[in-house]
Amino acid sequence: MSSLRSLSLLHLLATLLLVVLWWLFTQTTLSIRPDDAFIYYSYIKNIHLGSGLVFQDGPPVNACSSTLYPLTVALFSFPFSIESIPLVGHWVGMSALLLVLFLCLFLSQRHPKHTIAILLFPFILLSHRLIYAGVGMETFLLLLVLLLTTVTYLSNKLTLATILAALAVLVRPDSLVLIGLLGLDYLYRERKLPPWKYPLLFLAVLSPWYFSHWLTYGEVFPQTLAAKLAQSEAKDAFRGELFLSRALGRLTPFESLPLNATFLGILLLGCIPARKNRLASLMVLWGILYVASYAFFLNAPGYKWYYTPLLLPLGILLSLGLEFLINTVQENKYIHTTICIALLGLLFTYAILGLPHKQDVHRTKWFRYKQVAQWMNQHAEPNSSLASPEIGILRYYYEKGLIIDTLGLVTPEAVPFVRERKISEFIKQTKPDYILTDKPYRKIREAFVREPWFQREYRSIPEATKGIRGRLFHRSSVAN
Repeated sequence: MSSLRSLSLLHLLATLLLVVLWWLFTQTTLSIRPDDAFIYYSYIKNIHLGSGLVFQDGPPVNACSSTLYPLTVALFSFPFSIESIPLVGHWVGMSALLLVLFLCLFLSQRHPKHTIAILLFPFILLSHRLIYAGVGMETFLLLLVLLLTTVTYLSNKLTLATILAALAVLVRPDSLVLIGLLGLDYLYRERKLPPWKYPLLFLAVLSPWYFSHWLTYGEVFPQTLAAKLAQSEAKDAFRGELFLSRALGRLTPFESLPLNATFLGILLLGCIPARKNRLASLMVLWGILYVASYAFFLNAPGYKWYYTPLLLPLGILLSLGLEFLINTVQENKYIHTTICIALLGLLFTYAILGLPHKQDVHRTKWFRYKQVAQWMNQHAEPNSSLASPEIGILRYYYEKGLIIDTLGLVTPEAVPFVRERKISEFIKQTKPDYILTDKPYRKIREAFVREPWFQREYRSIPEATKGIRGRLFHRSSVAN
């Protein structure tokens, strides 16, 4: 009876702390507005305007890694004004994160053997600095659907698992790694192929979207894949080097080496109970395959949000490792419960301390790009094109002309130039009316700024970027 009361107390405490922590997380991350999120918002804005899932006028190009996320945000933002799209996008992601937390609380009651580990997992998730890379993106929706797919598969609810697996691909195509692993697990355990109805159901859910995608955009996969891989190919690095070289810094939760060494030790301890737990084993195997796919199969660049899904296997191993240590004192229930409560409080406090402080809005990328877009709305000639390597915020606010993506995400003709490190030649050929650069200039992306031809043909407009970082250039009438 005392054991049941202790578990009830832990559940109640964990629920209260998680709700508080989630609410603080949602409020303090409102100021995090990544440029890639505004690529989604620009597509959603055009859905509102009746143009469909397009970035801008001209030949349609799909630069969205996710299908389900922008369509979900579009659906929930329809009752509101266009200006509310970023806020709705934020809350869609945060709602998915809240469902992940509630799923953990539900599973902790269904699996008493690992109650402590399951209760610790969401606190570990919210206290890791990598969680912030998912704000504004499809990442939290992806975490939810991946967990639901795996849990329903392990519960032998294969029809539901198949539908969730298809939805996971629509959230992000790299979910195919987990789906392939679950298929192999079924083949290994059942010694037979799955019944034909499950692959057919999987294809039935996906085929309407991919068929319409092919009709609309002339290709099966989004343009984002070719553009991102071109950036990797432009680097002088071994295959997998870019992704793996950044993995250590992204995945370690602390700046201190001793703390990270402790983190690694607990992680390794978690491998002991993980061997006997199917969910943990599948998640860890998936994490390894996920890294191998991104590093060696795709040779992808090391963008932060590519690593955020790895919080699932990391969090599971770390929580199992902590549970393994706590269970060494299980003979004394009071000490055991006290340690659990103290650990929940410690993780809660660490997560609170890690919450972002209120940012000076004038220093954010969102403010800078919005200011430039608004200046151009007032001063640029109609149909003036604007070139930049970061396009989301500019497209969302700029209304007078096309955005030219110098990295090729929505401008496919730039991809060969990016791959060969000849962005200068691309600028020469496309002759954009305006070009926005960073300051100081990026070595490869913006090397053209120092070239004589550019200095002859373009002039800086200091008033457009007054008080902010960056520089806007205008093509002179002499050069036209």
